[in-house]
Amino acid sequence: MNYNGLFTNSNIFDLVPVEFVIDSGSSINAVTEDVWNDLITKKAKIFKKKYKCDRQFYAYANHEPLNVSAIFEAWISVNATKPVSYAEFFVINGARKSLLSKHTSEDLKILKIGLDVLHVSRNNDMEVSPAISPFPKFPGIQVKLSIDPTVPPKKIAYLRIPSAMEQKVHDKLQEMLHSDVIEKVEGPAEWISPMVIAKGQGRRKDLY
Repeated sequence: MNYNGLFTNSNIFDLVPVEFVIDSGSSINAVTEDVWNDLITKKAKIFKKKYKCDRQFYAYANHEPLNVSAIFEAWISVNATKPVSYAEFFVINGARKSLLSKHTSEDLKILKIGLDVLHVSRNNDMEVSPAISPFPKFPGIQVKLSIDPTVPPKKIAYLRIPSAMEQKVHDKLQEMLHSDVIEKVEGPAEWISPMVIAKGQGRRKDLY
């Protein structure tokens, strides 16, 4: 299992809130001992509870199997706009985060993997319009950037955009702004990295 850094606040087990890390590399749903104890204390609706596991699971780049103390099944939901899923959960001793597997995340419609994820609607004439559909978002999910506070911020020098591409870059930024992919920031940022422009290959002539 590996941590992707995307969090979702889910209502699980009879509306008991639990924070999960969405892990596209995990094949199982895992909860911590604290979550398990909270479920038992609140008498949450869980099913097929058992305390013996005949399967072995391994954390990413670890040769020692995880210590599974309990297994159960339960209903899980994110919010009223998303589907409800019935899934199996494993209680992992010593776990620091609860993980939501790729399969369950896709069932809940909070994870989508594929080339069409990059698609954003645009006008054929490349003119930006407020009518452009907002970029789809997953409610209740926050992306956490791990930044070492002991490392001094860096501001890298601005790279000049080729004159022939200035208008295309402007149009692309306006499109992303209206699609709610990016947002305007007031004031200087501690970290600044130059924008790198890449053109699509083959039939795709988009800028990236």
